[in-house]
Amino acid sequence: MAELRIVLLGKQGAGKSASGNTLLRSQSFHTAAGSERVTRTCVMGRSTLDEQEIKVIDTPGWCDSPQLETDIKQEIIRCISMSSPGPHVFLLVLPIGRFTNEEINTVMNIMKEFGDEVSKYMIVLFTKGDDLEERPIEDYLKELHSDLKAIIQIYGGRYHVFNNRDKSNQKQVSSLLMKINKMVERNEEKCYTTAMYQKAKDQKSDEGRQQCRREKDNSVPDESKSHSTNQNGDKRSRHDGMKGREHRGISEAGKECSQKWKTQQQTRDTQHRECERIKQFTMEVESEKWEKGEEQRRREKPGEDDKRQRSYEVDDAIRRYGEENGEISREIKTLKHTIKQLNESIIKNDALKCMWSNERDKLITKIHELKTEVMIKNNELKQAEMKNEELKQQFKEQTEMFEKMEKLWAQQKTQDEKTKSHAFFDFFQSLFNLK
Repeated sequence: MAELRIVLLGKQGAGKSASGNTLLRSQSFHTAAGSERVTRTCVMGRSTLDEQEIKVIDTPGWCDSPQLETDIKQEIIRCISMSSPGPHVFLLVLPIGRFTNEEINTVMNIMKEFGDEVSKYMIVLFTKGDDLEERPIEDYLKELHSDLKAIIQIYGGRYHVFNNRDKSNQKQVSSLLMKINKMVERNEEKCYTTAMYQKAKDQKSDEGRQQCRREKDNSVPDESKSHSTNQNGDKRSRHDGMKGREHRGISEAGKECSQKWKTQQQTRDTQHRECERIKQFTMEVESEKWEKGEEQRRREKPGEDDKRQRSYEVDDAIRRYGEENGEISREIKTLKHTIKQLNESIIKNDALKCMWSNERDKLITKIHELKTEVMIKNNELKQAEMKNEELKQQFKEQTEMFEKMEKLWAQQKTQDEKTKSHAFFDFFQSLFNLK
């Protein structure tokens, strides 16, 4: 992947900025000791790691103040546009330690804000890894709060540990990038877009309107009364469960724990629904006040409504342009990838052609060498045949000469015999004449 876009989320003081610096291997974000808020607006840092461009966006920390939470939500909306067309991964930063209900509520609010779709793009990042003291993270997760265990399971069991004090440990960064790239590959390199965020907001608004309709049938005192009754009933049920568990055997311990967990989960769900109803009722009242105030302002300034409507239209056009730009960017990226593959194929074909041409030249050279060698051998063979013919001719001449010499020798022998016989005859004749 050419570019990897990462957004850091979490409660203030969780270590988001320090984790961003560890991830980028630079001091791109300002950090400070303690749990005070350092990052108040979205800040972006860039780096190149393992031949991959990394873009990290640090966001303000979530808190319990409604006014500050509204500002933070606006900044978080801006972080999605800063990472246009959208982030590939959200890192939910949680410090290792004891989790309070306040921190759990913060995590739940983050999940609600981004909707169910964000679970495919989320990884839990535990900071303060040095507090484990060489203890395996799996042992720590066994003792983790049941709600956080459920959240990690919702996020596909994806988690990682950072020790931001050990800057020399680059293995933890490489391991995290490997997990992120695997998740991005599983998501087919898709990212969390503004359309997904808008869908989550619309769904949240629909749920709020449905709650308002149900609120009209019930009064707020009845809700608070039922809320306190549920709490008292839950306390009594927990007390009875604990008392009964002391008298049960070891074999019933597992069932009791499971039942207790279910009871606590139901209690928390009930409390959460009650709180949401009260919040929705408050929001409805504030919305009515705001509508009255808007109506009064429209009466005082008739042109303001048209300006505001045009502003909304411009914002909507910008949002649509961002989505279209994201789609175009994805198409361009796909085309670049296709062109890259074609170029690689062309390079491979050229390499094969060059190799084939070299092999062909070698074969042609070898054939010429063999032809030359055959011609030389043929010439040598012809010379040998000519020499053989000459030797045959010489042998024939010598044979004829030998035959002539034999004839001459025979004639000479005959003549010698005749000469000898005449000599004997003359000798004997001379002897007779002497007598």
